[in-house]
Amino acid sequence: MPDKKSSEEDMNRKVMQAQILQANLQMLRERAQKIVEHYQELDNTKRALEDLGKTKNSEALVPVGSGSYVKGSVSDTSKVIVSIGANIAVKKSGADAVKLMEERMDEAQRILGEIVEQEQSLAAQLQRLQPELQDMASQGN
Repeated sequence: MPDKKSSEEDMNRKVMQAQILQANLQMLRERAQKIVEHYQELDNTKRALEDLGKTKNSEALVPVGSGSYVKGSVSDTSKVIVSIGANIAVKKSGADAVKLMEERMDEAQRILGEIVEQEQSLAAQLQRLQPELQDMASQGN
């Protein structure tokens, strides 16, 4: 009977491995979705900056917090205050701010590419494992 116990342990290990792979795959998919959303936000910001550079003395809604806004006017579009991380913001020209958004978009695309590669690798591992589990399950019955 040691063969049966060994077989069960092997089956349990493979089931656990499959569950871990599935959990990791799900985590990567969620991370990819967040990166896509971040990319879209960067793209929207880039477009807004480009449009802002084309206008003079335009009206805008200025956020004051908690989803509340006040009407204001934008009189100087030559400089933009841009977050560079760690609660630090710097003044940049409109063109430099657009360039920064493009760099961030490129970085998001690079990260998304890495995530997709990892997803494909995990999916392939899971796909190789499933027939083994099915064989083990059919031998156990």
